[in-house]
Amino acid sequence: MSRCVSLFPVVLVAAAAAPVGQLPPARPPATATVPVVGLGESGNAGTRNEALRRFHSIVNEVPDRIRYTGNVVYRTVDGAELQLDVYLRSGPVPGPNRQSPDPQPRDDPSRDPQSPDRQSRDREGADLPPDSADRPHDLYPALIFVHGGGWRSGDKRLNRAILYDFVDHGYATFSINYSLAPKCRFPACIEDCKAAVRWVRANAGTYGVDPKRIGLVGASAGGHLVALAAVSDADDFLDGDNPDQSSRVSAVVAYFGVFDFRGVGGAAGGIIDMFMGGLENDRRELFRRASPITYVEAARGQQFIAPPFPPFMLIHGDEDSLVSIDQSRRMHCALRDVGADSTLIEVKGGQHGLMTGDMDPPPTEFRRRMFEFLDRHVKGERRNPKHEIRNNDRNQKKE
Repeated sequence: MSRCVSLFPVVLVAAAAAPVGQLPPARPPATATVPVVGLGESGNAGTRNEALRRFHSIVNEVPDRIRYTGNVVYRTVDGAELQLDVYLRSGPVPGPNRQSPDPQPRDDPSRDPQSPDRQSRDREGADLPPDSADRPHDLYPALIFVHGGGWRSGDKRLNRAILYDFVDHGYATFSINYSLAPKCRFPACIEDCKAAVRWVRANAGTYGVDPKRIGLVGASAGGHLVALAAVSDADDFLDGDNPDQSSRVSAVVAYFGVFDFRGVGGAAGGIIDMFMGGLENDRRELFRRASPITYVEAARGQQFIAPPFPPFMLIHGDEDSLVSIDQSRRMHCALRDVGADSTLIEVKGGQHGLMTGDMDPPPTEFRRRMFEFLDRHVKGERRNPKHEIRNNDRNQKKE
């Protein structure tokens, strides 16, 4: 089976009978733009400004302040190439030619593999130090962006405005295409996403990336995929590409995602049933595997030395008529119940895509809070040294 990605769909029409995750709404669902992260001011003027900003970011050349490398192949499956775009600050790529501090000083007891201070190895083999204080901060932290589009449409170029913002805030940014339904069913897309994390880590030296500081950001279908990549085990959805690299991440930002597929396959015009290749009654275990919340629920009642999952930020509009905000509320509660760091931003008046309506907090505010979160957990500013976790490592349980 060959893989498929689409090119530049600009509008996703929600032909839904009910939003994902709740009962049918009192009013018909609205037509929604391709799910994206809103960045404009609140109200109609901000919406227009944001729409124009996005449009110009697509049709105009990449600004000079950004070094852009497009259509880099990160994996090949059945002869089909999966590609990503790379966005960096203009100028030389940081690397070993610069004087970088040793990430583990010679007098650090964690150099001794028998030391109790040494953290356990990731199940995929990445050696993870207990603290990030001595990391080479001239290297870029990295963000991998996963677009939305109902698992059947969307493109890595449609969110360039936010990709530029990531670069301006000091992140090496990778925006990926992935296998799309109906030609490619679950779990093809999550295999692609986890392969992308491993690829970025394997190629960190080429792009001046610190392989220990990688975060995920996704919207809608992309929000589901980044959450699933973060909470699933290291050996889940492992499909051959760079198997010696870890798929763990430092933090996740998920916008208006679906986190529990159980019982909602027929909602939103049956898009989940289409994505999963059939009805839940015939594929219960597959629906469970596709639901990020089930991995979190499985950790209940267990004790861990460190939080079992990376920090999450969930952002969702309370008037979302395509994906119910209950999806994010339940995921947030499940994460908090097992001791994970989770922040939920409920955007009053926000619809799916957070591009329309009079929103509170306005997009500028939840964007500010997003970067504060990413800087703390990915970039390393004001980070909690206790959180150097292996999101895919269940070997942290207390005996």
